[in-house]
Amino acid sequence: MTKYVWVSNEGKKVPFSTHQVWQDFRINIPKVTWSNVIWFKGFDPKHAFILWLVVLNRLSTQDRMSVWMPNQMLSCVFCDSEMDSVKHLFFKCSFSMKVWSFMKMKLEYRGLQDQLNEIVHGISIYPCAGKIWNVVNRLVVAACVYFLWQERNHRMFRMVKRTDEDLCKAICCYVQCKLLTFRVNHSEAVKRVARYWDLQLKDGRFCI
Repeated sequence: MTKYVWVSNEGKKVPFSTHQVWQDFRINIPKVTWSNVIWFKGFDPKHAFILWLVVLNRLSTQDRMSVWMPNQMLSCVFCDSEMDSVKHLFFKCSFSMKVWSFMKMKLEYRGLQDQLNEIVHGISIYPCAGKIWNVVNRLVVAACVYFLWQERNHRMFRMVKRTDEDLCKAICCYVQCKLLTFRVNHSEAVKRVARYWDLQLKDGRFCI
């Protein structure tokens, strides 16, 4: 019986397999530190996608649009002080700053900064496996980014808008609904989450 071998990138002769060939040919890029802030157990795919684009600075913000629209007068639909950008929207803008400042009060870890890159770095240090507050931190950050970007687009393209209070209520409602899907233990941390988010605990779940 003919056997085939493959010389791996390390120079070792190993049994031939498509898996080994793929491992040797693919580009091995080191795992980024912020990946666990975007993708974790319980993440929302829509929120994760937008946050991923934000971290990579790939959103179609006005500073990027201005490259091919040089004659357009662009300004932030929230504060009208300058054209929007990832840095401005999250959370340098006076409107988004109000939203983030309120949502920070719903988190137990108050040491988070006010610029998104610093926020993501601060959260990435703490693993979320089995840690309810670390999951809540991630949910809130991703929800803030998603709802602010949604609100920006609604104002720009649909000519409808909500106040910062309305947006905070929408984010809180979303996080509450997400927490209702979790199965949890009756730990002190879980009890604090329930208190902060106006929830009850029953049979290992949050409830209204």
